[in-house]
Amino acid sequence: MKDPFDPLEVAADFVDQRRFSTAENVLSAAKFMVATQLSKDPKVIKVCRNAMHQRGFISIKPTKQGLKVIDEAHDCYTLKYIKDKPINTLRDDQWLRLIQAEQQKLIEIELANKIPGIKGRQSLVEEAAEYFSVDGYSKAITVRKNKNIFESRTNFTTKLIF
Repeated sequence: MKDPFDPLEVAADFVDQRRFSTAENVLSAAKFMVATQLSKDPKVIKVCRNAMHQRGFISIKPTKQGLKVIDEAHDCYTLKYIKDKPINTLRDDQWLRLIQAEQQKLIEIELANKIPGIKGRQSLVEEAAEYFSVDGYSKAITVRKNKNIFESRTNFTTKLIF
């Protein structure tokens, strides 16, 4: 039996002028709550960290201060300019040196926004949304809407990975 309720109709029951003035605000808050809970789940953290380490990429660029300080004798000299380097190719203490340099505001580290999925065609976010979807018995949960749950967390992967 199909679920007769539309998510916006259900959310309308929770509209409160003090907290949530519209059904869209209620849905947005619900998505944020689910994303927060998921980001704290140890199994989700483990899967995302493994995916990032196996399939993730980083880019590094020096700050203005880093351009002055990082010279040939500095530990991060060979790592100062990196674009889309696979994380699994970092060796020994390279990651620690990068983190130290970032804390000293010498470089900026950017993690890839789109981590490739296992299936190759999808991103990690799209794969996660697929696993979180229901098999058609509920109109309230679909892959497209669940993708928004994961995307609503601005630094979802960053917080889970490191």
